[in-house]
Amino acid sequence: MKPSFAPSRLAPLALNILALSLCGTARGQIFDNFDSGKDDVWTHLEPLAAFGAPGIFSFPNGGYQIQASASPDPLNLGPGRAGSLRSDLNFGGFNEVCDLVGWNNNLSQSIGLLGRVTSPGFGTTKGYAFTYSTSGSISLSVLNNERLTPLASAQVTLDPAKIYQFQFLAIGNALTGAVYNQNASNPFALVQVDDNTYGQGVLGVYLFSNVASGAADATFDNYGALATVPEPSTFSLIALASVALLSMKIWRRKGRETLPATSRLI
Repeated sequence: MKPSFAPSRLAPLALNILALSLCGTARGQIFDNFDSGKDDVWTHLEPLAAFGAPGIFSFPNGGYQIQASASPDPLNLGPGRAGSLRSDLNFGGFNEVCDLVGWNNNLSQSIGLLGRVTSPGFGTTKGYAFTYSTSGSISLSVLNNERLTPLASAQVTLDPAKIYQFQFLAIGNALTGAVYNQNASNPFALVQVDDNTYGQGVLGVYLFSNVASGAADATFDNYGALATVPEPSTFSLIALASVALLSMKIWRRKGRETLPATSRLI
């Protein structure tokens, strides 16, 4: 039986952010455990669908599996890639979490979360990505017309037999990505960076092949997000406090590739 937990467990996250930002406010939170076997509230991101390489979306064991077909023309179209967006979550500041419950570790791929996404589509997607590469690293990157530029990375190798929770936090210019072991309160892998390229956009999950002709395949679960709207005067305070936020006991589940300066997705 698939473990589950209630959306109300997101409430402590809002309180933590409120406490850190002093005059900031939290507005809106969502949770999806995919037990319904539907993703009608999600918008598929399939940049190569028109070229015969669509994404494949399914719900094994109550999870959300996304598979990206191999690119038919890597030189001109870039590698296989796919994702799913919550177009209703158009936030500037956000705290986004999701369980990574399985992936094909035989594929050289990157898997993770998206934030502040605008103009999603072939050759147009902009935003930020927090991803794990099966080559052994986590990265925070900026997407500019689907061109991926890493901003910060750290070496870490995940065990495909285990479940991990990813957290992507954006408050002002401060971006933080963290990975937690199942049921742990503190992250064991962390990347942080300050960047002001994008200020607002939608959230979601994403994966792509790290090799030109490869595919990608991963399963997500227990997706949750909330928005925060700090006052401008508190941005520097929140940036300093972001690690403290991550070290608090947040919503927990019940139960390297070394990238070049710019990775070309198209």
